[in-house]
Amino acid sequence: MKLSNLRPQRGVLTTGFVLLAAFGVAIFLVGRTINRIALKMNRTIVREVCDNHYAALRAEFEKSARPTDIVAGFLSAHPQFTREEAAILADALRQSDPKISRIWLQELPSGRTETFARDETAPETDTLLPRSGNDLRDAPAGSIYRSRPIPHLSFVRTFRTEDGRAYRCGTDIALCDLYAYLTVESLATKSYAVVYETGGRIVSHPDSLLIGTPASGEALGFIARVKETRAAVRTAAVSGYLGIPVQRVYFPLEIEGERWVVAVSVPEISVSGEIDEFHRYTAVLSLLAVLLFSILLTLYQRRWKREYELRRQAEKESAQLHLQQVIEQINPHFLFNSLTSLYALIADDARLAREFVLKLSGVYRYVLEKGRSTLSRVGDELDFTLQYYFLQKIRFENQIEMTIGTDTASDDLLIPSMSLQTLVENAIKHNKITPDNPLRIRIYTRDDRLVIENNYTPRRDSDRSSLGIGLERIRTIYRFYSDQEITVSTEGSVFRCTLPLLPPEKEHRKSDSSFE
Repeated sequence: MKLSNLRPQRGVLTTGFVLLAAFGVAIFLVGRTINRIALKMNRTIVREVCDNHYAALRAEFEKSARPTDIVAGFLSAHPQFTREEAAILADALRQSDPKISRIWLQELPSGRTETFARDETAPETDTLLPRSGNDLRDAPAGSIYRSRPIPHLSFVRTFRTEDGRAYRCGTDIALCDLYAYLTVESLATKSYAVVYETGGRIVSHPDSLLIGTPASGEALGFIARVKETRAAVRTAAVSGYLGIPVQRVYFPLEIEGERWVVAVSVPEISVSGEIDEFHRYTAVLSLLAVLLFSILLTLYQRRWKREYELRRQAEKESAQLHLQQVIEQINPHFLFNSLTSLYALIADDARLAREFVLKLSGVYRYVLEKGRSTLSRVGDELDFTLQYYFLQKIRFENQIEMTIGTDTASDDLLIPSMSLQTLVENAIKHNKITPDNPLRIRIYTRDDRLVIENNYTPRRDSDRSSLGIGLERIRTIYRFYSDQEITVSTEGSVFRCTLPLLPPEKEHRKSDSSFE
């Protein structure tokens, strides 16, 4: 793994915060989606609560209206009924519906009335009859009238017996009894209902003082609309009874052909409380997720930082170790060959021998100076390589040639210390060098790289492992300072190695752990 791929950057923290921001935005969007779903669920719950409450009320009123039909059907088929038979039937029907206060039967046109009441008391005849005289048309199925001492809801039916006699029967429900019954039944629900009869008066209301009073306010408009369209109408309102916002649905209710209206109200608090609690849980979970993400990012950053420092130190020590190995390798072999060449020069050419000694001194001075440096200027490396080439030229004479065609603008750029000398030495050590096959080395710049190439005539007895050691040292230094790689290739009879040129600031790079 390249050290450059592990090197911490300033962008890591920025990336982390961007991820946190993206996570926050995602949580916000998810929250909005959840909120829409919750509101949709709220509407569904409200509608279901209203539908259930409405269905229960409709069943109760249909149940209360049914005894009138039963009495009319039975008596019309049995014209010779007795009072005792009628009393037994009425008592059975009252037992089936605890809301029923009394059942009465009136003969027409005489107006003689028989009443079968729970408390054995009957209202006065003129108060009892919604209609009087010889009018045989059906009276309204549900009518509120005031009898002494409380108002009643009456379901009335007019019928004839098989022998032609006319009767009117009715089922009365004391509104106070209806209120008590429906109040007990509605305790298990989170809603309340108001029932309006055909004339717009209130049949049932959780506030007992409003029972029997006419509808008022915006309810009048909704009642008229529901009666006209026979469709439910939903609205948001403020409950005059509870004094809080409610969701209200007006339902049509047909009782024995009469158009009633039921308004079921569900307090917002009954559903909004659960939604608010859900939102609180979501916010807490989101905050915990962000905190956990931040902690994991911090821990990972610290671990990455420590790994970076350890690897950086290991790479630096490895590069320095390789450089030291090269220096130690240069000392015995190169010195032995150079002294042998110097010995031959002293007898033949004293002037050249003195120059040889100066070049040899310059080579070793450079080696000692660069012993602790891993990077050097291209210009310095070229000068050192020229001195090294001069010494090798004395040894091989015309069997070795080296040309340099570098751009002077690259002199201040950096390459690994002694990398040029290493590549030139490898070329000398691993190729056949003869008068008929001289070694030609060429050094030049191309783009942002330094190219070293030579004709390739490998020796059979050369140690290939030593070639690998030199190249691996150079690769190690590049891995430490850059993400660029050296390239080594053989094309036909040409061996080529390219070295990336590093900017001067690499020389002053600190081995600390600060982000770059």
